[in-house]
Amino acid sequence: MALSMVCCCISLQYGIMRSRIRAPVSVPFLHLVRVNKPHLCSMSSKPQGRGFTSLITSKLKYISLQYETFLKRRFPRFYVLHTTFMKGVRSLFLDAKEVKRIKIMMAEQNLNLEQLPYRDMEKLRQFRRDIIKATPLVLISIPPFANYLVFVLMYLFPRQFLIRHFWTPAQHKDFMAIYHRMRAQVYPEIVSCLQKVAPTLQDRHLERQLSHLCTKVQMGVHPEMSELQAVRTLFSGPPLGMRRLETQHMACYVRGLDSTHIDATECRNWLKQWLQLSTVLKDSEASLLLHSMVLLSTNYLRSAKE
Repeated sequence: MALSMVCCCISLQYGIMRSRIRAPVSVPFLHLVRVNKPHLCSMSSKPQGRGFTSLITSKLKYISLQYETFLKRRFPRFYVLHTTFMKGVRSLFLDAKEVKRIKIMMAEQNLNLEQLPYRDMEKLRQFRRDIIKATPLVLISIPPFANYLVFVLMYLFPRQFLIRHFWTPAQHKDFMAIYHRMRAQVYPEIVSCLQKVAPTLQDRHLERQLSHLCTKVQMGVHPEMSELQAVRTLFSGPPLGMRRLETQHMACYVRGLDSTHIDATECRNWLKQWLQLSTVLKDSEASLLLHSMVLLSTNYLRSAKE
């Protein structure tokens, strides 16, 4: 229901945008009407009907292509909105089908959300967030003549009101960078928390290793994998184990690497480091895996450029 409301609202906004451009009627379309109209009465058999349908489909595709060419040449900015909208509709439809598949699988196999693979869990979470984000826009568009206000909001505040399916490529890159900067604001705080824990450790060797690791990150140096693995035992129990972390500390762990400003090779290198660490950790050391998202991301961009 919510998905149909979102699609209906977006389609309505798209219709408003298209109505502002008075594109000339295509000559091939008029030719199609004049030439093929007599065949409409004469075609009675199924093979001929299929041929007529195929002809109409090909003509419509040609007209659509001509219309897009016209928009690209005469209204390039609107053409970007047009293509973004069409791709967004297809992407949203595919996501809806995928969510339906996951829901059916959960019902048939009697699975809970926690039992799903990570990708399925993330798909459900993101789709739910998209629907929640789009709902206010749908509600605003219900009163008469409110569609114009919705259009203005979508145009002026795309990051706040448009779901990710309808961002342009440039907007997607810019918005993801903004979200990463918002996450990265907590990085120094997390490293400082680790630095404060070091003096409370009874093992002086581990104290020096953790203190050296935090100081190195704070000075702008990317840590080695061996330095993280050397303090892994601290994160399996007190004071840095999962069950020992405070709620405020735990709430900071929606973070990762900003991949919008590095190439695919550097992304692969970072993932190799992540896998190198994650494959050797025990379940009880999952807290280190969470902290490593900060330790491995804080200075990686700087080290990659060097």
